[in-house]
Amino acid sequence: MSKTEYFTVLEVAERYKLSPRVIYAAIHSGDLQALRLGRKLFRVSEDALRAWEQQGGQR
Repeated sequence: MSKTEYFTVLEVAERYKLSPRVIYAAIHSGDLQALRLGRKLFRVSEDALRAWEQQGGQR
């Protein structure tokens, strides 16, 4: 059984050279799936990032 890796919004933003605001917007619009751990705390799985990339990422 493999472990799923999760990333913070900041890590995702740095990985794609985007602003964290762009990542939050993608999460809130439903384009990027994320696990909500608190009021403002999100984690994004590697699988969700792959799916986001396949759909074109930032539009």
